[in-house]
Amino acid sequence: MMETDIYELVKDIQNMNRRIENKLDEILSNMNKNKIKVKELIKEKIKIEESKIIECLKMNKIEGELRMFKMMYLDNITNNDCCIRFKNNKYEYYDGSEYKEDVKGIYIKNTIMSNIETLYYNVNTIDNYNNIDIVKNQEYIYKLSESKHKDKLLSRIINLLNS
Repeated sequence: MMETDIYELVKDIQNMNRRIENKLDEILSNMNKNKIKVKELIKEKIKIEESKIIECLKMNKIEGELRMFKMMYLDNITNNDCCIRFKNNKYEYYDGSEYKEDVKGIYIKNTIMSNIETLYYNVNTIDNYNNIDIVKNQEYIYKLSESKHKDKLLSRIINLLNS
């Protein structure tokens, strides 16, 4: 009789283990379905509709770059899934596998601005502007590489993400 009781207990434990494993598999499967992949922050040519880039460049002010940032990195995501963040008074960027600290946001500023500059340079052509506007835009694009402009943009981005 005691052997039968032990056998029944072992059987019950095995059934419970199977149910627990199945439930864990279901939970993990649901987590993977709902997981949004954070975009890696790298220098790259990002695809954005040319007319939207032209509209931002025509502004010739920081609001244009902020709008570009939104299109490049925030469309269709929540702020929690953004490739940059400001946490515990430290800048961080996502490198494809984890968030890395970025002292003074140097990598973040340079990467974002490089991507914006590339998009701006590609649309600043005779097909899209007259000669006077091309020169004006070229001068403006050149100013984007100044640290003052990069600092201001990063500050505005952090404010946007924290709002």
